[in-house]
Amino acid sequence: MFVGGVLRVLGAAAPELDWSGQKKILAALKRDAGRGDPARKQGRILSSAVLFQTGLDYAMKTADAASTQLQTIKILRDGSMVAFLALLPMRRRAFATLELGASVQVTLTAMQITLSGDMIKTGQPWEAPVPELLLV
Repeated sequence: MFVGGVLRVLGAAAPELDWSGQKKILAALKRDAGRGDPARKQGRILSSAVLFQTGLDYAMKTADAASTQLQTIKILRDGSMVAFLALLPMRRRAFATLELGASVQVTLTAMQITLSGDMIKTGQPWEAPVPELLLV
C-alpha cells in the first residue's frame, strides 16, 4: 500500500516520465501479498446482534447514570446510532446526511430510509424500512 501511494505521488509530480516498470513491480507486490491472512480478523469482527445489543445497553443503562440531562441525551443518541447502524449498515457519509422529510420518511406506523444513488457505493438508489426494533 505504501509503495502504491509513493508511486501515485511520483506519477503526479512527474507525469511525463514512464513509470511502467515501477507499476509492474507494484502489481507483483500486490499479487504476492494476496488478500492477506483471514485469521488476522478472527475475534475482531462482531455480529450485528452483538452491536445492536451493545448500542441498546449503552443507551439505556449508561443514560440512567448520566449527571445532566444533556449528557443523558447524548448517551441516548450515541447508543441509538450504534443500534441503528447494526441493523441498517450504511456508509458514514450517507448516515451523516440523513434528514427528516428528505431521506427519512416517518408515518404513524413506519419509518423509511431513502438514499439517492450518489450516497451509495453502487450508484443505485436505496430504500429500506427501519426495523420495528428501532421504532420503540
